[in-house]
Amino acid sequence: MEQEQAVLPTENQTTEPQVEETVQEAEEGTGETKTVKNFWERLDEVFNLSKQTNQNLEDILEQFPDFQRTNAIGKSALFQPERISINSKDALIKSNVIDKKYDEESTVLAQSYSSFRIRFQKPLLNVKSIQLLSGIVPTPTNSFPNNERIFGYYKITDVQTSSSGAWNGAQVTYNTYTIVTYAGNYYYNWRAFTSAGAWFFTTIYNPGDWVTYLGNAYYCLQRNENIAPTSQILNPATSEPYWIPVNNPQTVAPNANSDFWILIGAVGDVDTDPNWLLVGRLSAFHYIEFLDFNFAQPEDYEVPIPAFNRFFQSYGDLVDNLNLGASNAENTDLPGELYFEYVELYNKIRVSPVDQNSTAIYIPSWLNDKTFLDIYGDQYEPMSVRLGFTWDGALPGYYGNGFWGTTNPFTENIADILYDYSFGNNVKNQNYLTFNSYPNIS
Repeated sequence: MEQEQAVLPTENQTTEPQVEETVQEAEEGTGETKTVKNFWERLDEVFNLSKQTNQNLEDILEQFPDFQRTNAIGKSALFQPERISINSKDALIKSNVIDKKYDEESTVLAQSYSSFRIRFQKPLLNVKSIQLLSGIVPTPTNSFPNNERIFGYYKITDVQTSSSGAWNGAQVTYNTYTIVTYAGNYYYNWRAFTSAGAWFFTTIYNPGDWVTYLGNAYYCLQRNENIAPTSQILNPATSEPYWIPVNNPQTVAPNANSDFWILIGAVGDVDTDPNWLLVGRLSAFHYIEFLDFNFAQPEDYEVPIPAFNRFFQSYGDLVDNLNLGASNAENTDLPGELYFEYVELYNKIRVSPVDQNSTAIYIPSWLNDKTFLDIYGDQYEPMSVRLGFTWDGALPGYYGNGFWGTTNPFTENIADILYDYSFGNNVKNQNYLTFNSYPNIS
């Protein structure tokens, strides 16, 4: 037996493996090289010989000389492709979106993803890894603009809870819309007043100041200097006077004809009526805010992760995020106060108080709510408008920012309007508010 010896590569020769596998006969003198290229010809010879001699295949193979590998570097490429290309369009079932807010341990905020399955026509052998070469990943924008991600609302207590107690004739200062009791009735003052003493021409006076002048009392409506209380000069910007004559608030008790006090109703009759004076007041304002990805990330927080302003796939997804925000101190100043739900029958969103025993009622911030805009800026708009609350806040005699002027919001023509846009356990036996229009998450 004599075999060819492998030749080691020189410095100028390459050591790259040969793709073709070479097999040489072990028998001396045959001189025939067996390759992959002539494999089928040699296999045909085996079968032809079997037919001619009626011998079985094993007997025939024994007549062939043994052989051994002298270069076993190559490999078969049968069902072992270097690379394959797949596309979700070839999926067995149309791709579906899986929405998962948290992983199984609820410690990491998970993202939505799309899954699909493809069946290969033939099996793949010796697959050790898969490499993603490319993918088309949509980048959806937030459903709400960042200047519409804040839900503002007013929590309104009842008259009895809001009352500061009995009127005190010795007190010289009452804040605007302070409720007092006197002679069996509730009153509220519609003007804050502070005694500024006798009028003096070089003093700058502010709204709420009252002065004495020529034996009479005068109330300052607008900031002014060197304008005598008896001048009857009007502010050209507002067409209102700077001063008006009034009874001396320090000595005149609340009554229906007072320049400072307005009658609400009898003690015992209106105790549980909503204190409509709180509508638009900063002291009654509260909020639920979706966090902005520009300033925070979910991984910055511990569980429970707060609600972020993101892309909402459905109304139900939006409501889930609202309830997450309504319960998380990172999103709201009153956690656990409100609850939202999606009413599929009407395709609208509904809000109600969590506490079913509370006597407070609630009104969402409306379009162009002046108090809301004062807090966040004119570029913002209440989220309630996006949720379907389209009331514009129009009320008789209401000037915004909680200012009613001489208008009495406890009269029926105004209170009935406010009832229509409020919710709570004390609102016409209906403790929820279904927004009047459809939510917009586009």
